[in-house]
Amino acid sequence: SPQQFLSIANDLLDKVESAVLKLKNNNEGLEIIRHPASSSGDASDADDSEFRQHLGQLEIKVPSIEGPYDGGTYMLTINADNNVALQCLSGNFTYVYNNTTGEWVGQEDGHSLLGILTRDWIRQCHGVPDF
Repeated sequence: SPQQFLSIANDLLDKVESAVLKLKNNNEGLEIIRHPASSSGDASDADDSEFRQHLGQLEIKVPSIEGPYDGGTYMLTINADNNVALQCLSGNFTYVYNNTTGEWVGQEDGHSLLGILTRDWIRQCHGVPDF
């Protein structure tokens, strides 16, 4: 049901937010922002193609640190069509929840959302999140 999906998706955002918050002291300048669900009334211009309605969002702004990977923004977005989108160092991906395994897996190739998020995190930040 839509309510079950939203609950499972919010649990994912809670899990990621909690793990990243624990590492905030090790990553000076890290910003973590939780956005509530949007509505069409939130858009300043309804025709703006950059605006997409969502059911909740977690934004993590990573500062630049010395190394090959510059800072950037991770965005985890709950979409109304029963999936979660991730924007990260490795690219933009869409994930679906696998009821059998209890994992969020890539819609295209079945890779683990938390696996790719962990891999990108350790390339750009200090510490390993305990997802």
